[in-house]
Amino acid sequence: MSKIYSMEDAIKKYVNDGDMIYLGGWQGSVPYAAAHEIIRQNKRNLKLIAGASCEVGDHLVAAGCVNEAYISWIGNDATKGSHAIRRAWQEGIPQKLEIYDFNNMAIISMLLGGYYNLPFVPLKGMVGSDMIENNSIVRFTTDPFSNEDNKQIPVVPGIQPDVAILHVQRSDLHGNSHRWGVLSFDHLAGMAAKKVIITCEELVSSDLIRSDPNRTMIPGIKVAAVVHEPWGAHPAHMPGYYEADWDYRLNISGEASRKLETHESYLEEWVYGVKDRKEYLEHYVDRFGYSQLEKLRLKDPILSPSVNYGWR
Repeated sequence: MSKIYSMEDAIKKYVNDGDMIYLGGWQGSVPYAAAHEIIRQNKRNLKLIAGASCEVGDHLVAAGCVNEAYISWIGNDATKGSHAIRRAWQEGIPQKLEIYDFNNMAIISMLLGGYYNLPFVPLKGMVGSDMIENNSIVRFTTDPFSNEDNKQIPVVPGIQPDVAILHVQRSDLHGNSHRWGVLSFDHLAGMAAKKVIITCEELVSSDLIRSDPNRTMIPGIKVAAVVHEPWGAHPAHMPGYYEADWDYRLNISGEASRKLETHESYLEEWVYGVKDRKEYLEHYVDRFGYSQLEKLRLKDPILSPSVNYGWR
């Protein structure tokens, strides 16, 4: 059965106020189009989990969608800042933001625990830092295998996001999805989540997906909705399709985020002021020209060698 939705319908049906959401990507492959739709639909009190999902989390906080963030790193790596997150955390603008600061291994461990349905996972990676002192989620338990009496080790809970939103290169109608390049925590998050929304650059046949099974990051049985959304990761890069739009990230979204008023103007122009990603791209072309968009499209493919899956 086809799981194809429009972005508007997928977000409306599967993202609810108060949900814990995981936004995928690691500098690239970031589901910007989905995040913008969450903002347009005025979702509230979301709990955001992210690894390195660029400034999209900053936009969600600026729009008042997120009141808790479970993060190892987040920000615009062009401007080196998360100004909306700082305003919300320090000043409560537009609302108070609770931040739980982790390292990458802690986020991985929590998602791994959720994937395996474990109550907690031991974690030594933050020992020696002040992350443990300033994070009420990290607890301690006795190491049952240590030769030391009552040796304490830190543990983090297994988490199962209400929904994981992942942008991939290609998917079939059922959500069986291929992703390559940096995979980040996205496989773990997709398998741990209660629901998965896949947004993709291309819709392809199931035969094509089955022809390269090791590239399948998420199986269709985990997927609730598939959204065909070319350029859905812009202004981040998407391996094999387009590079990051550094001019836009630095001079448009990045500069706008520095002040509350300009960030609100940015959201009005680029999110609220367009109906969907198609209108977003049309507005981009109106502002900067089609040649600027085309300049981002990858022209010279770097292909991996084929492999032989034969076994008899």
